[in-house]
Amino acid sequence: MNFLKFKTLAIALILAACNFQTLHAFEYELNSIVKHPTKNELYIGGEFKTIIVMDSEKGTLIKGIPTSFDVKKLTVASNGNILISNYQQLAIYNPETGTTTSFNGSGDIHTFNNSAYFLDVSSYYKKIKIYNVGDQTLYSEIELTNSPRMLSYSPITKQLYLFSDQIDIKNEKSLIVKEVVKSDGYNTYNGAYVSQQSDGKGQIYQIYDVAGKKIINQTELPYFMSSSFSKTISPVKNDLYVLYWDGFVKISNQKNCTPIETDLATYAYATGSTSNGSHFICSSMKDGFIYDTQSGVAKSFDLAIDYSDRAYTSDIFFDGELAYILTADYNVYKMDLSGNKKMSFNFAQNGTSGISYQVLYYNGYSQKTDQDKEVSAINSALKTKGLPGISLEGLSGYVLVTGFGDIASAKNFIAGMKDKTTYGFKINPVSK
Repeated sequence: MNFLKFKTLAIALILAACNFQTLHAFEYELNSIVKHPTKNELYIGGEFKTIIVMDSEKGTLIKGIPTSFDVKKLTVASNGNILISNYQQLAIYNPETGTTTSFNGSGDIHTFNNSAYFLDVSSYYKKIKIYNVGDQTLYSEIELTNSPRMLSYSPITKQLYLFSDQIDIKNEKSLIVKEVVKSDGYNTYNGAYVSQQSDGKGQIYQIYDVAGKKIINQTELPYFMSSSFSKTISPVKNDLYVLYWDGFVKISNQKNCTPIETDLATYAYATGSTSNGSHFICSSMKDGFIYDTQSGVAKSFDLAIDYSDRAYTSDIFFDGELAYILTADYNVYKMDLSGNKKMSFNFAQNGTSGISYQVLYYNGYSQKTDQDKEVSAINSALKTKGLPGISLEGLSGYVLVTGFGDIASAKNFIAGMKDKTTYGFKINPVSK
């Protein structure tokens, strides 16, 4: 087993053994981060209806932008607008005017950094609609024979790269450019390559030329590439690099698919690449590898202080040759292409941002007697702070306990509840 994979597995086992409250004390599902193209502003979103805007140099919170839905993905359009989506709905935020435009799709919404377009993809009907970001008018439609499983758009080549659902392939052996030999130890990528290069299955790869509004390439690939959490697809000169859940491949001449092997292979919880594709990042728990496409060399990086500082990487955004890395414990790291940590921010510097922090408790009991025991401990803690008590009767799931003007107070309240309740707490940032 390679060291990076072993380390990730060991950390996961350690975390799994931790107390439920500790695990959930401060992980209200952060999902995405982007930087404004001309301002020192980071936009951060997650499973709460607020976009948090942070100063990218000082780490101070600037403001909160309310949204009508939980945020799954943020991207920056070519016109500087911030695209906010939960994959079914889209909000387009203009940072200059502070206004928001809404768009409801019929399928899954896909957005791309630096793009003038966004997509509405219907896997069931095998149809893709391309819309203009500026006025949300329909630009073109694509009818497909196979459902799209994974896709991406490059503003550089103005091409849409489409990877179909899994299909049967009769001549798979003839499509293998480089046969992968099974490694002695466990390797995430190696295991996937070996199992897929002779299973008689793969997928269809297509290139759609957006300017010409037509498919210009279609070929079969011997591997089935998909993404559970994150993927990055980027052209590099005449090649296309595809970094996905359990693999990393290079497609040359629009058809030859070569697997990339590295001892640093790890599952893709978060990925990213420079705009020219010179470097790719794959990260799991504040660590991972940086791959140089010119030299073909991968190097490891680790942003955590120690094992107690571990948390999953949520998203990666490149600004030139600097990467902003968002982690699930509400930290933002700035890293260069050598893996050096340049800065790190947390959400403690609230200032006058207008953001408050709700403390929510997970009510997992349905019986009133059990709920009363839980609420007794919670209300006792609230009383010591001069705050009103709550009731859990008739409620389930996460319940609002109280709110604080700064994140440190919210975290301290949760820390004080350790071992006093059966279920755990979360913090929900909200725009006041």
